Amino acid sequence: MAKCGWHRRISREGKISICEKIPWYGILGGSPVAANTEVLTILVSPSPKQAIGADVRITLIIRFRSITSVSFTLDEKPVGQIQSQSPVVCSKNIECSTAGLYSQLIESTTILKNLTSSNHLFQILDDAENDIGNVTLLPSFCTNLTQPGIEQNVPQNLGFLGIHKFTCLSGYISAESTAICLEDGTWSDVLHCVKESCNQSRIPVDDSLNNTLFGITPVGESIDVPCRNGHSGIIKAYCDGPDRWTTTGVICLPTGAWAGIGIACCIVVIGLVSAAIYYWRKRHAKSEDKDNTQ
Repeated sequence: MAKCGWHRRISREGKISICEKIPWYGILGGSPVAANTEVLTILVSPSPKQAIGADVRITLIIRFRSITSVSFTLDEKPVGQIQSQSPVVCSKNIECSTAGLYSQLIESTTILKNLTSSNHLFQILDDAENDIGNVTLLPSFCTNLTQPGIEQNVPQNLGFLGIHKFTCLSGYISAESTAICLEDGTWSDVLHCVKESCNQSRIPVDDSLNNTLFGITPVGESIDVPCRNGHSGIIKAYCDGPDRWTTTGVICLPTGAWAGIGIACCIVVIGLVSAAIYYWRKRHAKSEDKDNTQ
């Protein structure tokens, strides 16, 4: 029989045994043995979700401290079983730092074929059918992507290996992508839709408009465009289609021109007010003459 020191591993027909000091609860063949079984690791693949129709692999590492067996169930239906080998105890042929037991670790993989929407609880039971470990599965269909601009039209109940063509909504640059539903309930490809936009450097300009912009404006939005030095005004450029601009607002005029326009406007306003006062006085005078005559 192979020897090992404290914490040294030995391989036995594909199984793993570890020399370690553990509590003992009974006697087997005159040597101390432990009477319990412990689940150390439960690994589920794929995880955290599983596509409906996919195969699920559940890998377990179980510590046996006696000759016993454990069984596996899926929603209380048997799906597998493993049994420990004869425990290795301390003897004159095996070195242990203190009197103890070589507990046995066994790794086991169970494959659940064609997962359904009703498959949820995987349990590990000891020989007395006590639950010593379990994991809840999350079977799911592949659904709509949540990225902006993607048309939400994935059919219901689309499971593992289902195929769907994703497209971009109106207002986004035309694009499409064909994706496959993977075993973890995600898509093999994610479509990225880019909103249609206008290049700011292509805003129409003239001698009065100072367009030094180089950014991007999404369709449906507008920006302010500055006038050249010596000019005044407020110009708004509206992106009403891919690289299609419409400018609105007060045109850019020389600063002096705005002063002249202001003076002219004042003169017109004063004239209108004066005319209104004159007209009112004239009507009032006629009304008084009429009253005196009577």
